[in-house]
This record gives sequence, C-alpha cells and structure tokens, in this order.
Amino acid sequence: MDVSDALPHIFGGLPEAIFGIAAIAMLGLATVLAHRNVRLAYGETASGRIIGYRVIRDDEANDSYGAIFRFTPRGGGNEIEVQSQNEFRSAPGRLGEAVTVRYDPAKPMRAEIASPWRQWAAVAAILVLAAGTLTVGWQIAGYR
Repeated sequence: MDVSDALPHIFGGLPEAIFGIAAIAMLGLATVLAHRNVRLAYGETASGRIIGYRVIRDDEANDSYGAIFRFTPRGGGNEIEVQSQNEFRSAPGRLGEAVTVRYDPAKPMRAEIASPWRQWAAVAAILVLAAGTLTVGWQIAGYR
C-alpha cells in the first residue's frame, strides 16, 4: 500500500477523522511556534533584568512561574516590559538578575529570555504528541 492510500483510511471514519484533525492542528501549532522561535533566533539580543514573576496555579502539580523582564532594544528607545511565555517549575532567577533577551527587531514586544532548550522543547513535545495522535488514528483505521 502506498502513502496515497493512507489518507482515506485515516479520515475514513469519525474516530480516525478526529485523531487526524487533532494531529493536523498540533502540526499547525508546532509550525507557528517554530516560526516564532526562528524569528527570535535571527533577531537581536539585548541585556535585560528580571523584575518579577507571574504565578501559574495548578491544582494537580506544583505552581509554575513565568518571568517578567525589562530590556532596552539596541539603538536606544524606551525600556520594554515583557512577560515570558516560558514557564518554570521553580523561579528561574532572582529579582534584578541580568538575563540575555532575544527579540524581533520589527516587534520588540515579541521577546523572550534566551533559552534555546526551553523554546524548542515545546515544539518538540507538540510534534511528538502529533505523531502519537496520528499513530492512534492509523491504528484505529486498521493499520498494524
């Protein structure tokens, strides 16, 4: 059986369609996150400082934290305050700690504390989930 036969089988019934659509949605999300990470990777760097944390409460696990940091883009301008999209299970640093910030020069508010592992871990996790979801859909369709 060739690959062109796989799509009708994956989307052949309702369960297969649900798993297939979920996998495609996850691939889309991974693409959006990867695009953001690439823009930041080729963006500018600046020095910043952690000025606070937002606490993310979770009833089933320990609280996690998102750093709030300030930096001044290269070339001057106003200081910018950004909430990190990365969550930490423990505080990532002391208040006032200096951090390296990567940002998109076209949109300086699109910034993140430079941590390639944390930025790409979300993309990798979503891709693994998408592959697992697609595999389950494939198994339901009768491929073994």
